[in-house]
Amino acid sequence: MISELKEKKIEAVSNLKSTNKKNDDKLLLAGGMKNLPNKMNENAELLDPRLKENATVKCCRNAVELLAGEFANVSTLKEQLFLKSEKNKQWEEILEPKLRSQIAQLQKEILHKSVEWKKENFDLQLKIKELEADNSMLKMHVEKAERLLVAEKGKCNEFREKILTLEKQLFSVQQAADRQAVQSKSVAFEMQCSIDSLEQELQQAVKQRDEQFAEQNAEVEKYKNQSKTLLQNFTDMEIQRKETATHYQAEIAEIKQMHRNELKQLDETVLKLKLQNHTEKVSYEHNVATLLLETKQLRWERDKALEELVKYKEIDKKVHLSKFGDLQL
Repeated sequence: MISELKEKKIEAVSNLKSTNKKNDDKLLLAGGMKNLPNKMNENAELLDPRLKENATVKCCRNAVELLAGEFANVSTLKEQLFLKSEKNKQWEEILEPKLRSQIAQLQKEILHKSVEWKKENFDLQLKIKELEADNSMLKMHVEKAERLLVAEKGKCNEFREKILTLEKQLFSVQQAADRQAVQSKSVAFEMQCSIDSLEQELQQAVKQRDEQFAEQNAEVEKYKNQSKTLLQNFTDMEIQRKETATHYQAEIAEIKQMHRNELKQLDETVLKLKLQNHTEKVSYEHNVATLLLETKQLRWERDKALEELVKYKEIDKKVHLSKFGDLQL
């Protein structure tokens, strides 16, 4: 729409320039009438009175016809000026609502983009908070597992102390059995049974300790793997969030800059069109004023030429009467 308006403006300006050039040529042609009285005087000296009178009348008629043509040109220029001003008003009425609608549309798009970015940023913040909560829960589980591991280590130490105690007891029992082996086989058999039962309890305690150690190690390894996985996921999400936020910020900044540039170009175009319309209007008014001044000057010269023509007629009449009187005498 703006390009079509510019083309029409350029075409109107070119038509106006050609019209002004034609009017200037006509004014130059009319300006040549300023020297008519002097030329008539020079020619009148070479001609007889009757030819001089006819030439003067003919020149005055030509001058009057040129003035009438110039008056018609002035009225035509006034009509053209009025039509141009009306067309300019119509173009301004058509152009301004479209520019306003374009500006409003751009502002709506900027607002829509900012709302979308805020919503996505809010969603990312919620995800970050959820990941932080999961991370805190994971830390709590790890700390709990570490506390359980410490407690189990304490239990293992207690089992070791019990084993040492049992080993000491076994050693003392074996010594007592050795001492009493000679005394009684029955006592030796009972002691052997006690030793077997103690050994079974010892093996069972060692087996339980190993199983507990294995379960605890498996749970600790599982918690470690889960913590590593969650930490890696959290790191990836954080990197992706930063990249997404940076991308959206850059895109919004680019869109804002593009909209500013478009608004600036539209403002400059409107200002140029208004300035061009004002310049054309001033040029029309100046041309009309110049033509009016030239018309007044031509009227004054015409009146002066008519006065001189009247004077020439009176002089010619007097000369003719004097010659006629001389002939009668």
